[in-house]
Amino acid sequence: KPMIMTQIREFIFIEGNVNTSCIFEITAATDLKTYQINNFTINNLKANETFYLDGIHKLIYRSSTPDQSAFDDVTLSSFPMLKPGNQYFNTSDDTVKVILKYYPTYM
Repeated sequence: KPMIMTQIREFIFIEGNVNTSCIFEITAATDLKTYQINNFTINNLKANETFYLDGIHKLIYRSSTPDQSAFDDVTLSSFPMLKPGNQYFNTSDDTVKVILKYYPTYM
């Protein structure tokens, strides 16, 4: 199946029947010292710069410096994964635009 791309809302139905890796593309309209989405905390978000938390390729970077790791700006215990079915998202700031990308996975 092709990659699914959608903007984060309170909950999203995740297609598939097994867990799958995903990508968060996070863009704030203003500078933010910290931003939280579920159990991930991102520090030093810059206005209009996209921050990538890429669980598919296991990369963390900013759009302004794609070849430089931004791992030091994130608190996480693992890369993002999605469970099939309704996935709930808690965010610390509703004005931040978060795009979710994933491949539906079936076994």
